[in-house]
Amino acid sequence: ALGRRLPSEPEWEKAARGNSPEYGDTILVPVDGGPRDSVEVGFGYPYPWGATLGGDRANYLDSGDPFETEVVAGTCPRGFFDGSAHGGFQTRSDASPYGASDLAGNVAEWTADWYGEYRRPHRPPEHGIWKVVRGGAWNRDASACVSTVRRWEFADERDPGIGFRTVGAP
Repeated sequence: ALGRRLPSEPEWEKAARGNSPEYGDTILVPVDGGPRDSVEVGFGYPYPWGATLGGDRANYLDSGDPFETEVVAGTCPRGFFDGSAHGGFQTRSDASPYGASDLAGNVAEWTADWYGEYRRPHRPPEHGIWKVVRGGAWNRDASACVSTVRRWEFADERDPGIGFRTVGAP
């Protein structure tokens, strides 16, 4: 429909991390419910814009942004963190090297992939009960904003801190 689809997990991560040669990263992932295993995920930024996180670049739990006190959902408008002052709150750009915004906060995002081991090359399971969710959210702490953090949710989960973005179908 409309030539759009959810991104694969590696596509989402590439859009969020870019290809900085300065930062290599190793993530810990559970392997079939067993002990945690480390996986080298390659080079890229810890956050879409670089190496440090602040409430002036992303909307996450206790970030100090103006939307912290929203009762139903503390989301901010798309593209809020653009380097401008909004009502006296100065933001810095949260754009990734590819120009994508809101990858580290606001709402986490569904990917098309079923949850499984994250290996190189990545080959997600063809079916499962959990889908991979990536990115930080207004209702998650700062640790969820790191570009390599992955979590899983039941495919029919409803959470005001999870949304989606689409990519053009090849």
